[in-house]
Amino acid sequence: MNRNIRKWFYDHDFISTATGSIFNNPFWLEKDDVVIPFPARDSDEVNRCIATYYSHTLPTLGFYNLADGDEFTPIHLVGGIAVEVDQHYIRDYIKYILSFVPGGDMIIDVMTQRYDRFFSGRILNSLRLEFNRKPLKDKRNSAYRFYKNGVVEISTKDGCKLIPYSDIEGDSFVWANQIIDRDFNSNLVGEYDKDGFVSDLTDEPGNHFHKWCQNLCKERIEDGQWVYRPNRFKTLASGFGYLLHQRWNEYKCVIFIDEDLEEGKANGRTGKSVVLDDALSYALDSVTVEANGVKRDQNNKFLFHIVHPSTQYICLDDACYDFDFSALFSKITGPFPCEKKYGGIFQFSKYDKPKMGLSTNHPIIGDGPSYADRQHIVEVGGFYRFHKMELNKDPMSFHDGWLFDDDWSLVNWQEFDAFCVNALLFYLNEGLLGGRSSSNYQYKKLVNSVGSPGLVQTIQRFLEENAGKETYQKKVKGMEDHQVDRCLDEFVKDHLPNEDYSLNQLSTGLHHVASHFGYGINRGSTDKRKQKRFGPDKKGTDLYVISDPSHPFGNSTSSSDDKSDVDLEVLALFEDLDPVKKCEQQMKEMSESNSVLLPKPDRMAASD
Repeated sequence: MNRNIRKWFYDHDFISTATGSIFNNPFWLEKDDVVIPFPARDSDEVNRCIATYYSHTLPTLGFYNLADGDEFTPIHLVGGIAVEVDQHYIRDYIKYILSFVPGGDMIIDVMTQRYDRFFSGRILNSLRLEFNRKPLKDKRNSAYRFYKNGVVEISTKDGCKLIPYSDIEGDSFVWANQIIDRDFNSNLVGEYDKDGFVSDLTDEPGNHFHKWCQNLCKERIEDGQWVYRPNRFKTLASGFGYLLHQRWNEYKCVIFIDEDLEEGKANGRTGKSVVLDDALSYALDSVTVEANGVKRDQNNKFLFHIVHPSTQYICLDDACYDFDFSALFSKITGPFPCEKKYGGIFQFSKYDKPKMGLSTNHPIIGDGPSYADRQHIVEVGGFYRFHKMELNKDPMSFHDGWLFDDDWSLVNWQEFDAFCVNALLFYLNEGLLGGRSSSNYQYKKLVNSVGSPGLVQTIQRFLEENAGKETYQKKVKGMEDHQVDRCLDEFVKDHLPNEDYSLNQLSTGLHHVASHFGYGINRGSTDKRKQKRFGPDKKGTDLYVISDPSHPFGNSTSSSDDKSDVDLEVLALFEDLDPVKKCEQQMKEMSESNSVLLPKPDRMAASD
């Protein structure tokens, strides 16, 4: 908690009122207006003092156990703002407060004599429960931003307005950790204007973070010009607004990834982290987790041990090439448990957990709806890397200095806060836009899975040349020449003579490339791994029956001459899936089974 927000709990008027109440109902012993030491440990007088301390003194000072289901969080709550506390915080605060009470030093002395009753960890379990107060939370169509000068309320209905903390709902409070140590300038946010927000500002003065985001959405065309792509910015801005919105309307992780991925390289330096890490750390109560440790078959039990109940955002920074995205599945769509390294565990509900963003220089491993439906992908261009590496031009030259640096002016910060509010309005009004993997990203992901662009192209050619034919994983004795020509390993050796791949790599690559380009492998077969044997020794190899994307069930119009090069077993495999043939076969079977059908019922007999 920063120093300025901490002052909230040391407000002079609050302390004056609290000390007056405590002095009128003391938890210490006095004789002739002089504080006296406590008597024996279990005397009635000591027990009365302890009871007063817990039932009156601590609640008067704003200390409670916040109840959320069956979980309790010790908090300090003053004037609608709360902070999570431990016994050390309570001890120091009590000492500060008692310094305003006559004889306070002597009271502290006698409390120290019973340290275990007043200041030890047991105090946290004895705080009075608070059931009625809940954190002020975003709703489906509205959001809140917390600043020193008040709460910014954002909604699709009323736009943006600044209200004082005293006007928030009576049963709500705000976490102190979530209050931004800046004043918000509401004059910089007008009525919601989608077109104005999306329009290119990169040649205009000011609004440097807005311009940074738009530069990430530029593409370098053939003549060397960098062209702004508004649709890319919509994907980025809606993803940024989604991360700011503290409600899980969609269950997504926002992923920033380089547009120009290269197999085997982690180029980076594009400016992703400025958005996902730096900017959001100044906009939300956030933590950064090193994502390169999230790998398959690795214990991630304490990965989120630094997350606390008021955390709003988790940045998973710099995911490695074998990052296990499936480890986040339950965190994205279900409750979010956080286990501490040195004991203790708490759990966010599926609706109130922190949002998550992920930056990576590698394609995310994993395909299918379970992956795609949990990802909002933002592809970032190489504008800043190109200018830095090729032209030796630092990002600061585009923005009159470094973003979020000590030299950033008050206006810079106010414009950044205005961008956050506009991004929230954009998301609340438009939802998440784009976010699906582009054909470029899918191809780069394919290359990463297969091993190299050359192998992808070679396998693609193998599929094209052998569509509708019986092909094989490897050459074995007993094959005829035309069969050897349809062996995957021989085909790759002929076209990539200087590269060496295992049979397992080739088989896996074949299935990846076939899936990407729409070819079928052994469609209709009940065998997951078909085999065929050759020669007197019955040497076996994997059999691949390839169907062309344009004829997934084979070409039923082919003449008998056309079928000369096609294995009859292949055609039979496809014919089994032909819907017309299946219908004709079912009609034939019904006709043949008429002899065993029950006779028609005698309606007259039934009426009797």
